[in-house]
Amino acid sequence: MQRLPTIPGRPRAVAVGAAGVVLAALFAYLWAHDYTGPHHGQFDLAIYWNAVRFWADGNHLYDYAQYDPVNVSLGFTYPPLAAVLMRPMLLLGLPATVVLSVAAIVAAAALSVLLCVRERFALRGGRLAVTVGVATAALFTLEPVRQTLAYGQINLYLAVLVLGDLLVLGRRRSRWTGLGVGLAMA
Repeated sequence: MQRLPTIPGRPRAVAVGAAGVVLAALFAYLWAHDYTGPHHGQFDLAIYWNAVRFWADGNHLYDYAQYDPVNVSLGFTYPPLAAVLMRPMLLLGLPATVVLSVAAIVAAAALSVLLCVRERFALRGGRLAVTVGVATAALFTLEPVRQTLAYGQINLYLAVLVLGDLLVLGRRRSRWTGLGVGLAMA
């Protein structure tokens, strides 16, 4: 029987860290979900998807309305550029978009934590991966982050754009500095 190759050093730490982030975030989310209340069924993501579908079918984007038991109806509230950026999700269908969104929100949370941890602490390899995993899990116990996941909101994507702009591009004095903040604002 042939042995599978091992992943040496850094890639292994990254893989273990990524798996830890996903598991820690999932457990933290489930704990917070049971502790603080029910899941909201990706309600906002459904609004985004349905409004963009409505628009792609030739209707006016801001005429779309989705029933809401509290607010009666909710529509698409982002600028038109957001609809253009969201249009590719129609290729997947809503169920696949929900799965991708949940994974992307967890990844965006972990990336936000990674950028902040790297800014403040000189950690590398396994220590960095464990710190990011634990901090990401803790992040999902906070109500705004838990709600972002429950509703399928874009808040963490915007945070990654701003943090990446400030902590990566800005630090490197890149000519692209400002792009993330500008895109987040748009």
